[in-house]
Amino acid sequence: MATRTLSIDMKVRKNGDVWRILGIGISKESETYCHLASTTRFVKQRNGDRPIQIQDWVKGLPVSPNFLSEH
Repeated sequence: MATRTLSIDMKVRKNGDVWRILGIGISKESETYCHLASTTRFVKQRNGDRPIQIQDWVKGLPVSPNFLSEH
């Protein structure tokens, strides 16, 4: 099966929610550690709503992945 190509601002589905990729980190096998912002859940603030954010492994690789070494 082909691995999808990840990019900044790409939307991915994870844990029953839709997330936008804000940052792309290190890759391991066929997954990449990403900084994600929810497109459906927000925290209320005085100056407006802020999306819930997480960092998690996402299936797929960026165009030029930096792989995590095993040693």
